[in-house]
Amino acid sequence: MKTTHATHPALGNGLLPQRTDRTGRAWRNRAIGALSACALAIPGVLLGALPAQAAPACTFTPYRPDYAYTNSSGVKVLKYRLKVYCSQARSVSFDQQIWEDDDWPNEDDHLATEYAREEPFAAGESYTYVSHWTLPDTESGQEEIYQSVMFQEGSGGVWSPWYGWYNSPVLAISN
Repeated sequence: MKTTHATHPALGNGLLPQRTDRTGRAWRNRAIGALSACALAIPGVLLGALPAQAAPACTFTPYRPDYAYTNSSGVKVLKYRLKVYCSQARSVSFDQQIWEDDDWPNEDDHLATEYAREEPFAAGESYTYVSHWTLPDTESGQEEIYQSVMFQEGSGGVWSPWYGWYNSPVLAISN
């Protein structure tokens, strides 16, 4: 018995098989498409396997400046508190800036900068830095004073990028 397409057991209901062109442009286009899809998927798979940018292990909380005392020259002195907490052992470095807040279109007035050297913190350790600065006289009426901080943390000689600027609430105080 001669086997035909209609009676071949592999064809089931007697449909003719689809002809696939294994040579020429159609096959080449399918092969290129499949390879392209694989090439595009590989970097995504590899990137998915890499750890994401880690969140900082330390937090910096700049508190609103407070009146501390009036010095012998009759100038008010403000206290600036900055709390640092590290959930993991880290070294930190930070810049603390003191500003006088102005409404738009005027820019805020930069009054002072304090640069902290590298400070080690144990896991779970916190510390509150306290600094004192005299109240400036930049305008008539009240001065609106705040502090701003940016920081970076390091471990094993590897340092994070700089995080911040984080601003404290504003203190409105007259001279």
